Amino acid sequence: MKKGFEMKKPVSFSRPSRLIVGIAYAAGAWAFLFALLSFFWAAGGKTGLHEFEIEKPDAFLYATNLIAAVLKVVAGLIALALVQPWGKRIPRWMLITSACVAGAIFILHGLYSILGDILVIVGVVPISEPTNSKWRLLDLYLWGPWWLLGGILFALVLWLTWRYRRARV
Repeated sequence: MKKGFEMKKPVSFSRPSRLIVGIAYAAGAWAFLFALLSFFWAAGGKTGLHEFEIEKPDAFLYATNLIAAVLKVVAGLIALALVQPWGKRIPRWMLITSACVAGAIFILHGLYSILGDILVIVGVVPISEPTNSKWRLLDLYLWGPWWLLGGILFALVLWLTWRYRRARV
């Protein structure tokens, strides 16, 4: 062997760590469960967990829930595509941008919901029509944190996959 000539190990294309895959699956599960709930609401189902559950939903509410459900399914697929081999078929910039936008929207929606509900409950922000405080508390303790959880999961999987890919280069 010549002096100065060194064989380099070929780069292996192993899967991301179990932690990264687990968080991606958690983000996907979060989105898919939320999508199921939106499909349920679009079909007129009632859980007692949201103030917009009414006897006969109008076309706008139906369409809104249906579109939201489809977008949540897409978000779940994006989370999984970050760690699955089939995700390599999607341009990397598109995956990262989509995951970043989704995570930011989820975090901002959760924070806005929590902060808005706190301001309404303590009386800082007056509302034009009285609402049942049950809905405000459900929004504060359930829906706001739920959106925030999804955003944190998306941000975390995005950051970890970025670190993983960067370390492999």
